[in-house]
Amino acid sequence: MLHGLQIYGPYMFLLASGLGLVVACGLFRLKNLARRAAIVICVAGMVLLVPKVSADTAEFSAGFFVAGSTIVIRIMIAWYLWQGWTAEKFN
Repeated sequence: MLHGLQIYGPYMFLLASGLGLVVACGLFRLKNLARRAAIVICVAGMVLLVPKVSADTAEFSAGFFVAGSTIVIRIMIAWYLWQGWTAEKFN
């Protein structure tokens, strides 16, 4: 799914951390665009974790429960940011 971007490890890490920093600063400043970007990032993270969870289903190891719990945490974050009373604070 990454189309070869994983071989550019340090650069992709810096790009992803920079994007995360920009979104975090926007969330602290209550910017609506940052709230929407955080929702999109959470949903993308859930989609990218589905193959890991399905691969770890064969054996119930710690990796299965960690990947499953991170999906649940991302669902909770996206649900919280999607709520109307939360969105009103960002306007």
